[in-house]
Amino acid sequence: FAKGNIYWSSTTGAHAVTGAYWNAWKEAGFQPAIGYPTSRVMCGLYGGGCYQAFSKGNVYWTSATGAHAVTEPYRDAWRQAGWQMGGLGYPKAAAVAYLGYRTVAFQGGSMTWTSAGVTVNYS
Repeated sequence: FAKGNIYWSSTTGAHAVTGAYWNAWKEAGFQPAIGYPTSRVMCGLYGGGCYQAFSKGNVYWTSATGAHAVTEPYRDAWRQAGWQMGGLGYPKAAAVAYLGYRTVAFQGGSMTWTSAGVTVNYS
């Protein structure tokens, strides 16, 4: 399609991925990283955010940060830190285990994933 694509799997059904969400899905590693889309884009999150759910994580978007995927183990650490309402705010880069051990920037700090787990650091 001119403005996006529709993706289907037998477990998730068919859902469109467009624009910034498609770019974030690509940045994260597509299906091997966060799976297939399971919903449409939904808005109304704290701070004017939106998200699109995927089978292994979500892509979050704000006008300030753009769109970025969050999967486990980052997602659980982000939840414990208060999601986007906590001190970390929204992600500024893909936070996906598929990309390996690394530090991921958030608006208010960062998360570092190693074999010992996820460490949250506030700016």
